[in-house]
Amino acid sequence: MKVISKHLLIVLLLIGLTASAQEPSRQTVTLPSTYETVTVRPVGGTKVRNVVLMIGDGMSLAHIAALRTVNKGHINLSNAQATGLVITTALDKLVTDSAAAATAMSTGHKARYHTLAVDSLDRPYATIIDFAHSAGLGTGVISTCRLYDATTAAFLAHSSEREAPYEIIGQFPDSHCDLIMGGGAKVFADRPDGRNIFQEMKEKGYRVTRSLKDFAAGEKSSSGRELCVYAEKDVPVPLERGELLSDASRLALDHLVKQTPEGFFLMIEGSQLDDYMVIPTTSTC
Repeated sequence: MKVISKHLLIVLLLIGLTASAQEPSRQTVTLPSTYETVTVRPVGGTKVRNVVLMIGDGMSLAHIAALRTVNKGHINLSNAQATGLVITTALDKLVTDSAAAATAMSTGHKARYHTLAVDSLDRPYATIIDFAHSAGLGTGVISTCRLYDATTAAFLAHSSEREAPYEIIGQFPDSHCDLIMGGGAKVFADRPDGRNIFQEMKEKGYRVTRSLKDFAAGEKSSSGRELCVYAEKDVPVPLERGELLSDASRLALDHLVKQTPEGFFLMIEGSQLDDYMVIPTTSTC
């Protein structure tokens, strides 16, 4: 053991000497262009009525730190008045997935890998959508991917398996969600069970639209319930979809503010962050 320890010490010393003999390393980082940040100061003495949960699916603290670096030390997240951490680990896996992670956020309970808002016996958990509805608040969900994908599904459905699109979408007509926007039209109609979820949603009082343009135009539903499915499956990836997420978010916020002045809960998912990356320019810092 003494001999091994001596060799380990020598190796470590050699590594240290080698590193110190080199010139300081330079890290190369990339960003198409920096963006301007804004400063938002909260209005004091007012009661919070609305809660907006924004989820960057696939984003971690490392991504935030990287963005701060390439944007010269400034990001809009700095407007947050408080910072907290939520543990989204799965019950049965060291590395979680979007289903178990989103369940932790939507229900406050840990879940098994690949399961959506259910306990270890597959019994449904109440979600924050259910609690907000019970409190008389408006509710909404926005996604830039298919609505049956795990993050969105954990707020709108219950399933022992995230890869069950027809089962997940089939639960939407009974959801307590007033406004639903995202992709995945292909599993709303043309289904193996013969159901037409678009029609069922209309019968539940939803106005059904198939684009943001159609959502913005025309008369809103008398119930205030809206379903806008603007893609057959996923929306194009971030650098190709333009301002769709911000446009959808503005439309949804305007709608909920008008429909539910007493307050609302809205989940906005920026999807596909971990699916695709383009690095067109390089800068050195």
